[in-house]
This record gives sequence, C-alpha cells and structure tokens, in this order.
Amino acid sequence: GVCHSCRLISRDANPALSGLYDDDSSIKISQIRALQHEVSLASAAGPRRVIILENAQRMTAEAANSLLKTLEEPPEGLHFILTAPSAHLLLPTVLSRCLTLTLEPLSRSLLTEALLARGVAPDLAKSTAGLSGGCLGTALQLLEPGGLEPRVRALSILTALAGHTQAVWWDKAEEFDKLEPEDRRQVLRHLLYLLRDMAVGGQDAAPSLVINQDIWPDLAACRYPPRTALQ
Repeated sequence: GVCHSCRLISRDANPALSGLYDDDSSIKISQIRALQHEVSLASAAGPRRVIILENAQRMTAEAANSLLKTLEEPPEGLHFILTAPSAHLLLPTVLSRCLTLTLEPLSRSLLTEALLARGVAPDLAKSTAGLSGGCLGTALQLLEPGGLEPRVRALSILTALAGHTQAVWWDKAEEFDKLEPEDRRQVLRHLLYLLRDMAVGGQDAAPSLVINQDIWPDLAACRYPPRTALQ
C-alpha cells in the first residue's frame, strides 16, 4: 500500500488499472463497448494493464456476449479480473474463458485481530468482524461514519416492538416501508443478525457466540424469548 503504484491506485489515478465498479445497477452493452474501445487504445502505463469488472454477474446477456471475444483474445499484456459472489451467476460462455479463483471468507478471529491492530475497541472489533461476512473491506466500511446506522434502525425496531401492541407493529411497518430499497435490505440484514443473537444469547450460550457483542446489553433488554426470536 505504500509503493508508487499502490498510492496511485488509492487515488484512482493509476493508468494501468481501470474497469467498471459496482454501482448497484446492471452492466450494459454500451459500457462494455466503451471499455473495449478504451483497451484498444495504446497505453502510456507500460506493457501491462488490468481491467476490473466488479460484480460481473450484473452484466446483461448482451453485454456478456459482447465481451466474449475480448476475453478470449485480449490484447497482449491485458488482464481482466471479473468478480462475482458465485461462479454459477455468470454465463457458462464467460466462465469458459476465465480462470476461476475461489476466495474463501476470512475467519472471525483473523478479522478481529486485524481490526484490533487498527485500534478498534475489542467488543466493536468482534462485532464488525462477525457482521462482515468474512470480508475485511466490509468490516472497515461498517466502521466508517454511518456504517452501522442500519443496525441502529434494526435495534430501534426490536426495542419498540418488545411487548407492545399490534398497532405499534403496523406503525413500524409503515416507517420501514418508507426507507429506500437498499436501506431496507441493510436493516433486514441486521435484524436477522440481532434476532440470531437474541436466540443464541437467550440460551445462556458462550458470549463468544454472540455477534453484536458491543450492543448486547441493549439487545438483551428487549427480552424476547428465544422461541420468539427464532420465529
């Protein structure tokens, strides 16, 4: 992370590295054609270039088919990196032209050590490591300002609903419905983690099994029986 090339990458200014990065929308054929035009031009960066297609499963069928020829016969020194949550989400014709590398999630203990080394408080480090899905980048994003805001919303929902009437449930459902789609998805994700912790913690399990250790006292105060949390 300190050499000249890495410093350029951190500023998104390395001419040897470009691509299409995830913006939560489909990758269209016009974007692939623009990328193909870019790679056809002579590079001032040297003999090697890298093109990253993040979340390549979001390519439309037309975009993926348009890319096949370039994947099969790329210009000399050009390397494509396609990322996807799972190989089966890509077209077989795309997979047949790629070398598949499976990246396993990092262990919670290893992520916790990495976060502790960055000065994160122990309970928060354990929590974000558990919430990250085994990805250090995700853990660091959660630690950014507002990164855990969906969890705050999720906890407020559980706190408000604990022991209240059905009318409160409808009010919370209406409030939840007003969120943006991605915000709803993130809140639901954290709700699942919180309910899981309530089910596990409610059975007097070892504290290490609880993911959200930094807010466990607040979560335990909701007083949902384990059976209710599991349902």
